[in-house]
Amino acid sequence: MSRVQELPDNLDRYVGMYTVDDSLQVYVGREGNGLFVQVEEQLRMTLIPTLEGFYAYEARAEFIFSEDSSGEVTGVTLHQDGEHKGVRVQETLKGSRHD
Repeated sequence: MSRVQELPDNLDRYVGMYTVDDSLQVYVGREGNGLFVQVEEQLRMTLIPTLEGFYAYEARAEFIFSEDSSGEVTGVTLHQDGEHKGVRVQETLKGSRHD
């Protein structure tokens, strides 16, 4: 896994709520110049940018986001003990942060 530098202004596009495997609620939020993920009531985990997507060390999970033809983030695939596909169900208002 190679780490990359993601521009902070570009991170807002990933922020929102996703439903994975039709039932698991996954929230991606901004914290400073980075992202975090929180899966339902579990602990918040920092997301580290990689060449393919983002990685959560604590969960040993990779998050790869998908986009539509206009570049809007529409879903996420979670790679942890298999492949789990999710769709974006809610965006956070621009400028809001969940620190």
